[in-house]
Amino acid sequence: MLCLPTLFQSHYALLSLLLAGYLLCASTQHAQALTLGQAAMIAQNARPAAFQTVEFTTENKEDRTPQWQKVKARLGQDMAILQKCLDSIKACTGTAQIAWRKMVLELRNESRSAQAQMVNAFFNQWAYRSDEEAYGRSDYWATPIAFMENSGDCEDYAIAKYTTLLFLGVPDRAMRITAVIDNNRGGIGHAILSVSDAGQNMILDNLVDGAYADSQQNGYTPRFAVNQSGVYTYAEQPQIIWASIER
Repeated sequence: MLCLPTLFQSHYALLSLLLAGYLLCASTQHAQALTLGQAAMIAQNARPAAFQTVEFTTENKEDRTPQWQKVKARLGQDMAILQKCLDSIKACTGTAQIAWRKMVLELRNESRSAQAQMVNAFFNQWAYRSDEEAYGRSDYWATPIAFMENSGDCEDYAIAKYTTLLFLGVPDRAMRITAVIDNNRGGIGHAILSVSDAGQNMILDNLVDGAYADSQQNGYTPRFAVNQSGVYTYAEQPQIIWASIER
């Protein structure tokens, strides 16, 4: 939250507040012209987020993320099946679910950081497959069981990791399945999972086996993110310049 000080204090007055370089990442990355009032209102409602951005909860979330809404509708069924697998190995279907069960049981008492590391490495063993190759359609978001059976692309890795960390007790509010622009690869779209841990953001990325701090990757520009609680958009952190003159 941006706290605006009292206008007149001691022998000094606030001359101006400049919010510069404010980019809405979901836009075409052109700077937005804002009035002072608009900038202050935006800053008051923003939350610090990964990749040196601020985060906003968006409206009309169903319209903005139809693929995620479809996954959410099927996620409960997948989680019920996986819970039965956790409860009894006899309920597991296939070697992938058996290996998943073993990992989850071994990680239950580990730190969130250790859980993130192992879950990321576990699912990164699956070979990348495009939606067309794996599911015969474009822009298909797979549930965890479908991913374990068929593999998938970047958002499918992120969803499988997200769901597994839910089983390990990581709260939904601490995770974001995040669509980013990968500037290191010519500005293509990509998806990762961001996990909040002790005031930092850990990134689970199918391109890197080890989970890493968001500060280690300056080539990603977040566009939007989802979890079961909401849909979020991002902007660069405002650069705030204070200037005062003597009365």
